Parts: sequence; C-alpha cells; structure tokens
Amino acid sequence: MAWQRGVHWRPRVHLDTSVLADRDLLTRALVTLLTNAIEATPPGGDVGVYAGPAAAEVAIRVWDTGSGLGNPPPHAHRPGRGLGLYIAERYVRIQGGRIDIAPSTEGTIMCVILPAAPRS
Repeated sequence: MAWQRGVHWRPRVHLDTSVLADRDLLTRALVTLLTNAIEATPPGGDVGVYAGPAAAEVAIRVWDTGSGLGNPPPHAHRPGRGLGLYIAERYVRIQGGRIDIAPSTEGTIMCVILPAAPRS
C-alpha cells in the first residue's frame, strides 16, 4: 500500500524482541496504525515502524512524516472519523498495553507498549 501511494517504507525491528500478545489483536492494531500513517503521508514522505525492547516491555513505534494528528492531509481521499485509533487502543489495552502519542515536530509517532515475553 505504501509504495502504491508513493510513500517510502522504513522498517527497523530488533529480531530478538518477543512480546506477550494475541497475534490477531496486535496485527489488527498495527495494521490500523500503519494504514492511518500511510494515508496521512503525502507522496515522497516516509512511514516507518520500529520494534525493540524497552525495559520489561516492548515498544513498537509507528511513525510518519504526514500532516500530524488533527490536521487532515490535503491529499486525503476520504476524511477520517477518528475511530481507528480508538479501536487500535482498545485492542492493545485488552492485552495489558497502551498506546502513547510521542511528541514530533513533523508527522505523528504512535508508540505501542506491551509486556515483553519472558526470556527462555
């Protein structure tokens, strides 16, 4: 989807990161956040994801260089209703996590924080 909109995809994931989460709920939450990021980012902009350890938790950051929260992008093909973030947050909270909105001078950074899986 990102390449079809002319958006650059910038993933960075620590491979030794394990999270305690329901695969389906986490996937739904991340797809929602990534879709929002891609739709808010103009062609030539960047969307990325970072996943890595954060103390006894795992941080998954979805970021973009789009219009930011509350500023509908001029290139948007449809206006948002704000339900996607609410639903994604509910999926994450069910799993004992939270979504933080990090400060950014450009775009938006959504940080999903979930419990880390115990190391074996």
